[in-house]
Amino acid sequence: MRQFVLLFSILCSNLLLGQSKELVLIIEHLMGGQPLTDSLIGSNNLGNQFKYSRLQYYVDDIQIIYNQGDTFTYSDVLLIDALAELQTTVPLGSLNFDSITAVRFAVGVGPDVNNLDPSTYPPNHPLAPKNPSMHWGWAAGYRFLCAEGIGSSSFNQVFELHGLGNANYALQTIPTSGTPLGTDTLNVEVRADYSALTNYITVASGTISHGETGDAL
Repeated sequence: MRQFVLLFSILCSNLLLGQSKELVLIIEHLMGGQPLTDSLIGSNNLGNQFKYSRLQYYVDDIQIIYNQGDTFTYSDVLLIDALAELQTTVPLGSLNFDSITAVRFAVGVGPDVNNLDPSTYPPNHPLAPKNPSMHWGWAAGYRFLCAEGIGSSSFNQVFELHGLGNANYALQTIPTSGTPLGTDTLNVEVRADYSALTNYITVASGTISHGETGDAL
């Protein structure tokens, strides 16, 4: 009888350890710690005040680092519209894990697809042609990020920052243990605060920069 109880306990333990959980990426869109809107006034480290009218960017190569350094990879590229919703929620899939230690991703489109013809994708695909455009001519590649708005204390100076280029594509790693939601879901939360996006850029004078260098970089 004792052997049966012991065997039953071991089986239950293995079932619990092997339980699959859903991973959900949540990107909160903020400016200065407040929910981002097109009427919210930001200020950069030069003291320039500004408001965003467009803030779109790609996120690619999403990875979750779990257990003792194993990597879970989400295969799709995301097109984020930070002004369209207070947060972006992306179900990444299910995984058996004990804990996670970090989320890793890059802003932009990976070099393996960046210079491919966007017309080859179905219309609803993130990498298909968009309006307003997320391309810098298909041979030159996708616009990794489009940040547009108005600056100065009178908010009468239009700025446009369109960054791109394979040389600017880089993975970043953010430590996190996630936030459990019940027993079967783990939320992986990223607080994206866009107040610093224009740091060292004179948006008060209406800068226009499209490309791989300068303010766009």
